[in-house]
Amino acid sequence: MIKFSLNKKINTIVVATIFVFGFVASLSVFYYSRSIFIEQKKENLVFLLEGQSHEIAQIFDFSKKEAKNFAKDYSVMSFLVDNNRKVQDPVIVEKIKSHNLGESYLAVVILDDKGDVVAAHDSSFVGENYSFREFFSEALKGNSYIDVYVGATSGQLGYYFSHPVISDDRVVGTVVFKLNPDVVNDSLHVNRLWGKELDFMIVDDYGVVNYSNNQDLVLKGFFDLSNLEKDQIVDKRKFSYESMEYLNYGIVREDVISLSTGKINLSDGDFVAFSQIPNTRFYTIIKTNYLSIFGGVLYSPYILAFLILFCALFAALIISSFISYFVKPVEIINEIVKKVSGGDLSQRIDVKSNDEFSDLAQNINKLVVNLEKNIKDVESKVGERTNQLEKVNNSMVGRELKMIELKKEILDLRRQLEGGNK
Repeated sequence: MIKFSLNKKINTIVVATIFVFGFVASLSVFYYSRSIFIEQKKENLVFLLEGQSHEIAQIFDFSKKEAKNFAKDYSVMSFLVDNNRKVQDPVIVEKIKSHNLGESYLAVVILDDKGDVVAAHDSSFVGENYSFREFFSEALKGNSYIDVYVGATSGQLGYYFSHPVISDDRVVGTVVFKLNPDVVNDSLHVNRLWGKELDFMIVDDYGVVNYSNNQDLVLKGFFDLSNLEKDQIVDKRKFSYESMEYLNYGIVREDVISLSTGKINLSDGDFVAFSQIPNTRFYTIIKTNYLSIFGGVLYSPYILAFLILFCALFAALIISSFISYFVKPVEIINEIVKKVSGGDLSQRIDVKSNDEFSDLAQNINKLVVNLEKNIKDVESKVGERTNQLEKVNNSMVGRELKMIELKKEILDLRRQLEGGNK
């Protein structure tokens, strides 16, 4: 049977216990910190997206003010209430063209109360009727409006800002500004920060992608819509086709609209972050895979878990050294006791630990000293007894010799007497 020393037993138990607990702690810290790091990065991405949404909102607010101020321009109101107005009035057209056309705005048009274009930046728009557009129906209600369309005349995608022209509490027309999408796109920084590692999108409240750094997603449906909602997109004639391709991400429109800002986890590490552009029906959306975009972050839990395991093993090594140090007196005492039991009473235990081991060593030393003294006393007494016995023995031997001589003399006398009688 294999015999293990006390030192090995204690070290094995302690080191194994520390290693097991260290390993379990490392795994726990790894998975917990990994989830915390990932969620924190997701929250940071949502926060970054919110900032981007507010920057876009500032651009939209400026265009809203442009449309509002132009709708309140006295010359525009006078032009629309004049029943004898001249279509494409040069004064009005000049005012229209002063609004940074080509760079900021793709089109600026003025509609009468029937939805007909009566003045525009481009004469080809004159006579077109846009009463089917939602921005016109909202203007008749006295509301300003913002939406995104593919232009029925130009065929270009743009953001439409409309504002009613009101005179004597009556809507007499509508001013419409078509914002160049590049103005919005040039302000984006999220997609430039992360590049191709994510899909950045601007979508309307139906989930139609108006912009994306991934051109394959533009003018496709991001949300999973009901058949009724799909029909509404077609009925509003927002885009120049009757059917739309949907991305089938499994994201329900109401889940986004009800939250305005948040994130949705998809399968296989994919997730979506979204943020509503304030005071609009548009959303900025990021779809990415956290394994690709946060790959560097995922090394941190590995490093942290490794450090914990390393510290546990290092602690086990230190504790093992201390155990060996504290158990060493037991080994010394054991060796000395073996020699003493073999008859070497000159051995003494030298333990200076100033604890129970030193007390034990001193007591064993005293025991050996007393044992040695007792043995010497016994040996001394045995020697004395031996001398006494030798003396007694010698005296007994002398007496026996004398008795033998006397017996011999007696025998000789008997022989002599017997010879004389004859």
